[in-house]
Amino acid sequence: MLFIIVEVYQTVVAYTQESETRRIVRLVIYTGVIAMVRKAIIFRTGEYASERSALFAAAAYTLIILGLAALLVVERRTREAATDAI
Repeated sequence: MLFIIVEVYQTVVAYTQESETRRIVRLVIYTGVIAMVRKAIIFRTGEYASERSALFAAAAYTLIILGLAALLVVERRTREAATDAI
């Protein structure tokens, strides 16, 4: 619960204090990664009606985490390219 409060606080502070949109987007992506990893850690197959449902949920979590990680890689590469151009 403390991590959620800290994440929300950092996001609100970034929105109110920063005018740099890229930093805010990066923070939101990190918040999403942390939230999905937390869901994966507490994942319980017994909460689903069947093994197939649990497998689909696990696959969905994996795809979301990989998608967020890909967004972070793209954001980092575009940031590096922007700083190299300056």
